[in-house]
Amino acid sequence: MTDTPNTSSIVRWNRAILSLFWAAVGMACLALLFIDQVRTTKLIVVPLGSSAVFLIVAWGFYRGA
Repeated sequence: MTDTPNTSSIVRWNRAILSLFWAAVGMACLALLFIDQVRTTKLIVVPLGSSAVFLIVAWGFYRGA
């Protein structure tokens, strides 16, 4: 038995596509910071926090964790 994971190419492509989707949503949350109404209110932590979560999950999908 080996210690290396035996993943097929479809699983790797699925993880790559999922990570791209989650990263795109995370970048869209970051793009909300360019709207003046979001920056002037106290809601700036909402897009920052959600984008951080989305980008961390995207990195997890990409790494296969």
